[in-house]
Amino acid sequence: MKANGEVHVIAQSRDLTAELALQEQLREAQKMDAIGRLAGGVAHDFNNLLTVIGGYASVLEGTLAPGAAATAVHEISDAAARAAALTNQLLLLSRRQLSQPSVVDLNAAIRGIEPILRRTLPARLELELSLDPDLPAIDIDPSYVDQVMLNLTLNARDAMMGGGTLRIETRSGQGGRSAHLVVSDTGQGMDEATRARAFEPFFTTKPLGSGTGLGLSTTYGIVRQCGGSIALESEPGRGTRVEISLPASTSRPGVAPRAAAPISPTTRRETSILLVEDDASVRRLLAIMLESTGFRVTAAGDAAEALSVVAASQRRFDLLISDYVMPGQSGVELGRLLRERWPDLGVLLMTGYAEISGAEAGNLPRGAEILGKPFTREQLQQTVARLVATV
Repeated sequence: MKANGEVHVIAQSRDLTAELALQEQLREAQKMDAIGRLAGGVAHDFNNLLTVIGGYASVLEGTLAPGAAATAVHEISDAAARAAALTNQLLLLSRRQLSQPSVVDLNAAIRGIEPILRRTLPARLELELSLDPDLPAIDIDPSYVDQVMLNLTLNARDAMMGGGTLRIETRSGQGGRSAHLVVSDTGQGMDEATRARAFEPFFTTKPLGSGTGLGLSTTYGIVRQCGGSIALESEPGRGTRVEISLPASTSRPGVAPRAAAPISPTTRRETSILLVEDDASVRRLLAIMLESTGFRVTAAGDAAEALSVVAASQRRFDLLISDYVMPGQSGVELGRLLRERWPDLGVLLMTGYAEISGAEAGNLPRGAEILGKPFTREQLQQTVARLVATV
């Protein structure tokens, strides 16, 4: 302040809008990551339990005559399958679900599921398709496309109780370097508070018991796992628009999996399997499944025990079946070590979720297969048959 009373102020201003938005996005990403890690950990352990429940139920089903007991066991199998589907959603949310991506024509996938979508929608709703013929192919597990389309369709249906139009569009982006899927409806829309929580796991605006709140969060997990992005636009009374962008595939279409040839009883008796699984309940179940089919099975609780068994035995093993995640050495490391002794050893890795990074995937033993938990007795038998046929 000067003597004459004049006051001079120097002020500097800076627009913090973008910075605050980035901070909010970071907080949201951190929250989603924390929830995803929790969900993934719970789902991993739960999948071991479901493997045991569903596995023993399938073993019992094959021994019971028609009747009340057989019906009860069948209901247990169905309940385990439904629980596995819910667990799969948690794994998708955490982006740890075991996926088997292939080169997919998104337009063809949408046309393939279109009849199911139309049956899902009541007569008061209209379904419109607008598919870009120049859409590039994408790398994705085909089952993911079905799940995304069903999730978005069911959300749109519930938002248009009085009628309306569901529109599904595809278009090429970035000069053919990405494929875009746009699903929009003319429903009730969302206010700002609802939009802010739309992708949160277990958040739902539906009445109690009418929804799990996993539809959009699962879709978010799928998109992020595939390296894409998802955006949501909505206003009350003006409907909702969801746009998904996925990178175009740089691969050629893969070869369809070879069907497993039947295994003769003699081949089963002569095939020696080393089973390595740290969960004792799962280990006992798998031994029962394999031995009842006629295979010779030697079981171990971890890689160290397996290597001790191999060192003390004169037996040649034809197939290694190992959990991927174990205390100490992983199934991948064990497979590589045993391949040094038996180069043509078959390798089957089991996992409750996809813990295999891109770098580790390149180090998998040649020809190794991965089987996601929980799996059925038939899936195990088919995979083992396919691997034994190559030994």
